[in-house]
Amino acid sequence: MKQLTLYRADQETQYRYIGFAGFGELVEMMEGYPFEEEVLDKAAIHKDNFLEYGNANETTSIPSINATLRVSPEAEREQDGEVLKITFDDFDIVDGRSKLAALTLLDPQWLDNNYVKVNLFILDKESMDRLYA
Repeated sequence: MKQLTLYRADQETQYRYIGFAGFGELVEMMEGYPFEEEVLDKAAIHKDNFLEYGNANETTSIPSINATLRVSPEAEREQDGEVLKITFDDFDIVDGRSKLAALTLLDPQWLDNNYVKVNLFILDKESMDRLYA
Protein backbone atom coordinates (compact mmCIF):
# COMPACT_ATOMS: atom_id res chain seq x y z
CA MET A 1 0.00 0.00 0.00
CA LYS A 2 1.13 3.52 -0.78
CA GLN A 3 0.10 6.70 0.98
CA LEU A 4 -0.07 10.34 -0.02
CA THR A 5 -0.97 13.35 2.09
CA LEU A 6 -2.39 16.45 0.43
CA TYR A 7 -2.22 19.70 2.37
CA ARG A 8 -4.66 22.54 1.74
CA ALA A 9 -6.71 19.87 -0.01
CA ASP A 10 -9.82 21.00 -1.81
CA GLN A 11 -12.36 18.62 -3.35
CA GLU A 12 -13.21 20.02 -6.78
CA THR A 13 -15.55 17.24 -7.90
CA GLN A 14 -16.65 13.82 -6.71
CA TYR A 15 -13.40 12.31 -7.99
CA ARG A 16 -10.92 15.25 -8.17
CA TYR A 17 -8.88 16.89 -5.43
CA ILE A 18 -6.30 19.66 -5.56
CA GLY A 19 -3.67 20.16 -2.88
CA PHE A 20 0.03 20.17 -2.07
CA ALA A 21 2.22 17.12 -1.39
CA GLY A 22 5.71 17.11 0.08
CA PHE A 23 8.65 16.11 -2.12
CA GLY A 24 9.85 13.47 0.34
CA GLU A 25 6.52 11.70 0.51
CA LEU A 26 6.18 11.78 -3.28
CA VAL A 27 9.65 10.28 -3.72
CA GLU A 28 8.75 7.50 -1.28
CA MET A 29 5.45 6.90 -3.10
CA MET A 30 7.19 6.71 -6.50
CA GLU A 31 9.71 4.09 -5.40
CA GLY A 32 9.74 1.44 -8.14
CA TYR A 33 7.62 3.52 -10.54
CA PRO A 34 8.35 2.44 -14.15
CA PHE A 35 9.70 5.68 -15.63
CA GLU A 36 10.57 5.40 -19.33
CA GLU A 37 14.16 6.11 -20.43
CA GLU A 38 13.08 9.31 -22.23
CA VAL A 39 11.43 10.57 -19.04
CA LEU A 40 14.60 9.86 -17.04
CA ASP A 41 16.69 11.76 -19.60
CA LYS A 42 14.42 14.80 -19.18
CA ALA A 43 14.50 14.29 -15.40
CA ALA A 44 18.29 14.68 -15.36
CA ILE A 45 17.91 18.08 -17.07
CA HIS A 46 15.20 19.14 -14.60
CA LYS A 47 17.41 18.06 -11.69
CA ASP A 48 20.25 20.26 -12.95
CA ASN A 49 17.83 23.18 -13.34
CA PHE A 50 16.46 22.64 -9.81
CA LEU A 51 19.96 22.65 -8.33
CA GLU A 52 20.99 25.70 -10.34
CA TYR A 53 17.89 27.58 -9.14
CA GLY A 54 18.48 26.63 -5.51
CA ASN A 55 22.18 27.41 -5.58
CA ALA A 56 21.57 30.77 -7.26
CA ASN A 57 19.16 31.65 -4.44
CA GLU A 58 21.40 30.08 -1.76
CA THR A 59 18.55 27.85 -0.63
CA THR A 60 17.30 24.32 -1.14
CA SER A 61 14.05 25.59 -2.60
CA ILE A 62 12.89 24.37 -5.99
CA PRO A 63 10.75 26.24 -8.54
CA SER A 64 7.08 25.32 -8.34
CA ILE A 65 6.02 22.00 -9.83
CA ASN A 66 2.55 20.83 -10.84
CA ALA A 67 1.56 17.22 -11.31
CA THR A 68 -1.54 15.23 -12.13
CA LEU A 69 -1.93 11.82 -10.51
CA ARG A 70 -4.53 9.08 -10.79
CA VAL A 71 -5.14 6.64 -7.95
CA SER A 72 -7.42 3.65 -7.95
CA PRO A 73 -11.07 4.17 -7.00
CA GLU A 74 -10.57 1.73 -4.11
CA ALA A 75 -8.33 4.33 -2.44
CA GLU A 76 -9.11 4.96 1.20
CA ARG A 77 -9.60 8.63 2.07
CA GLU A 78 -9.32 10.28 5.45
CA GLN A 79 -9.86 14.03 5.60
CA ASP A 80 -9.21 16.22 8.62
CA GLY A 81 -9.87 19.84 7.76
CA GLU A 82 -7.58 20.78 4.89
CA VAL A 83 -5.43 17.64 5.19
CA LEU A 84 -6.37 14.63 3.06
CA LYS A 85 -4.62 11.28 3.54
CA ILE A 86 -5.07 8.76 0.76
CA THR A 87 -4.01 5.12 0.89
CA PHE A 88 -4.00 3.14 -2.37
CA ASP A 89 -2.42 0.30 -4.33
CA ASP A 90 -2.48 1.56 -7.90
CA PHE A 91 -1.47 4.96 -9.28
CA ASP A 92 -0.31 6.65 -12.47
CA ILE A 93 1.48 9.91 -13.10
CA VAL A 94 -0.66 11.55 -15.77
CA ASP A 95 1.17 14.87 -16.12
CA GLY A 96 4.49 16.14 -14.76
CA ARG A 97 6.23 12.78 -15.04
CA SER A 98 9.76 14.05 -15.83
CA LYS A 99 9.73 16.69 -13.07
CA LEU A 100 8.53 14.14 -10.53
CA ALA A 101 11.20 11.71 -11.75
CA ALA A 102 13.76 14.49 -11.16
CA LEU A 103 12.76 14.54 -7.49
CA THR A 104 13.92 10.93 -7.17
CA LEU A 105 17.41 12.05 -8.31
CA LEU A 106 17.81 14.76 -5.64
CA ASP A 107 19.72 14.43 -2.37
CA PRO A 108 17.44 14.24 0.70
CA GLN A 109 18.26 17.81 1.80
CA TRP A 110 16.38 19.08 -1.27
CA LEU A 111 13.23 17.16 -0.34
CA ASP A 112 12.51 19.00 2.92
CA ASN A 113 10.10 21.93 2.89
CA ASN A 114 9.33 21.72 -0.83
CA TYR A 115 5.91 20.91 -2.21
CA VAL A 116 4.24 19.96 -5.47
CA LYS A 117 0.79 21.20 -6.45
CA VAL A 118 -1.15 18.01 -7.18
CA ASN A 119 -4.32 17.44 -9.17
CA LEU A 120 -5.45 14.06 -7.88
CA PHE A 121 -8.06 11.98 -9.65
CA ILE A 122 -9.57 8.98 -7.90
CA LEU A 123 -10.63 6.97 -10.94
CA ASP A 124 -9.94 3.73 -12.74
CA LYS A 125 -7.52 3.90 -15.67
CA GLU A 126 -10.25 3.63 -18.32
CA SER A 127 -12.23 6.56 -16.89
CA MET A 128 -9.08 8.67 -16.68
CA ASP A 129 -8.21 7.84 -20.29
CA ARG A 130 -11.69 9.02 -21.35
CA LEU A 131 -11.23 12.27 -19.43
CA TYR A 132 -7.94 12.99 -21.21
CA ALA A 133 -9.12 11.81 -24.65
